[in-house]
Amino acid sequence: MLIDTMDIFRTFKCVVLLTWMILKKSGSTCTLPAELYNGGNTWTDIALQKTITFTTNKMTGFEIKLAGEPNDAFTCISNTGNVYVFKCDSTFQDAITFFDQPSFLCMKMVKVSDNLFYYHLLSEPDGTGQTDPANFRIYFSAASFGITGPNPASTPTCDYCSFTTPHSDSDFRMLQRQGTSENITQSEATLCLPCDADCSESQSPQSNSSKTDPDDCKCAGILVLDILCSFF
Repeated sequence: MLIDTMDIFRTFKCVVLLTWMILKKSGSTCTLPAELYNGGNTWTDIALQKTITFTTNKMTGFEIKLAGEPNDAFTCISNTGNVYVFKCDSTFQDAITFFDQPSFLCMKMVKVSDNLFYYHLLSEPDGTGQTDPANFRIYFSAASFGITGPNPASTPTCDYCSFTTPHSDSDFRMLQRQGTSENITQSEATLCLPCDADCSESQSPQSNSSKTDPDDCKCAGILVLDILCSFF
């Protein structure tokens, strides 16, 4: 039986393309917007009344308490578009399981100008009573992931961001570059959902679902793959 080498080559190209699409979707690296760390990297979080400092993938000064312990240093581990996942640099001891627990912030961040961003925290509000501020939107991974949490190289960004509790006006937050006074009102800062929706486009402002329907993504991905592979 003869094997068509062109068919093998075409199949190989399709496998490479599919692998690239999966890795791109998983969002295994993170680079924050350059405006956050260039031209002065110190910002004021208006809601928290805290001074926040950014580098290319670090955020310090964003202080929350977990099980009574203050934590203010986070590393960005994944992003898709303008959705950023930050992992707390330290773990805390879960008051229920007594295991060391990692924690993650999911921020949907929108640039208004070089001196002003606004963001919404996604994820479900904490229901365990272990966060201060109370009911803070934060992601605690399942115990089966251990103290490191899910592998960001194989975990889609929006998996850290799921929620069912709708957002309220108080979930809108501003980051204002220190030494500037520009601001924005809550009514001007629409939260675009689902998680991976592009806020530069017209979107439904609210929904109880934070994620794109996986069946829709699957069908769209297969269609795109079929079209692209047909050219090889």
